[in-house]
Amino acid sequence: MGVRPKNGTEIRSAFNGVLNVTASFPGRSAVSTCLRRFDARRAAVCLASLALTSCVVRVDSPDHVTREEKRFKIQGTAEISLATFDGGIDVRGWDRDEVYLEIERRGPNKELVDQLEVTVEQVGDKILVDARQPPATRYAFGSLTSMSRSVKLMATIPLDSHLTVRTSDGSITVERVKGRFELRSADGSITGIDLTGDIFAHTSSGRIRLQTIDGQCDVETGDGSITVEGRLDALDARTPDGSLSIKAFEGSRLTKDWSLSSGDGNIAIYLPEAFSGQLDAQTSDGHTRIDPLFSLQSDSSDRSRHILRGVLGDGSHTLRVRTLEGSITFKRLPFARARGEDPVER
Repeated sequence: MGVRPKNGTEIRSAFNGVLNVTASFPGRSAVSTCLRRFDARRAAVCLASLALTSCVVRVDSPDHVTREEKRFKIQGTAEISLATFDGGIDVRGWDRDEVYLEIERRGPNKELVDQLEVTVEQVGDKILVDARQPPATRYAFGSLTSMSRSVKLMATIPLDSHLTVRTSDGSITVERVKGRFELRSADGSITGIDLTGDIFAHTSSGRIRLQTIDGQCDVETGDGSITVEGRLDALDARTPDGSLSIKAFEGSRLTKDWSLSSGDGNIAIYLPEAFSGQLDAQTSDGHTRIDPLFSLQSDSSDRSRHILRGVLGDGSHTLRVRTLEGSITFKRLPFARARGEDPVER
């Protein structure tokens, strides 16, 4: 049975002794500050825990931020490449022959933030920006601990631009640009608004949302939902785990076969009245439905609870839809519900 001190004097003495010991460790100022906030009794409990377990104290809270601005003149169609190892990327178009770039570095302290290297290069109308991965660990309290650092890129670019965007960890947003788009994130959402051209969007984990689109779309997420809305000429959308919502506005057409697939999720497709094409929809566990406002030409053998095949108009290309677990619904724009009718289940 231990002997309990009569007052806090002895505990404070032992406590201060530990503080002196921690002075020889990395991150000592943060530990000292943390420990001094406790009263003597809580300090004793804290010290007992340190003695019994392997405790790692994080001292890398990202609290230091620096910002840098750059401007580039453009004479023709801009070709812009933005890449970062960790951080979001935001791009917006404007009616100027100029690229305005903001670089935001973030980390636990000024010294570590200053180590973040960002290369920026202009070759004619090409702009290349690359934030490189710094050393990711340091030694503290007998363990390796990661240092949280990031570089966020924000660019305002000419309306007519070709754009390549890559981030290993962060979201991507692109608005009001016309051109070719290659958007990639290893872990984060992708959002595109008011884009015209050929769009490739891929994320390993996160939702994809494209709105007010005019052109062709090739989109894929490893884990998340997909939403595409606009006038579409071609569409390929894939997710193994998530729902799909496709709204093909007036003027959309099958210039080649479209493909929509989900491993686990519902798929809803909204089509204009004059849409033409061959429908080929199938679900393993769910039902297929089509709006009664559509005049679908099909044989009885092509229509069941899980399968729907037929022809709309005189289209020769195919709209192929597949989901393993979920329902597939075709609706007409404007929505059938606004006219007091519901889609018919097959």
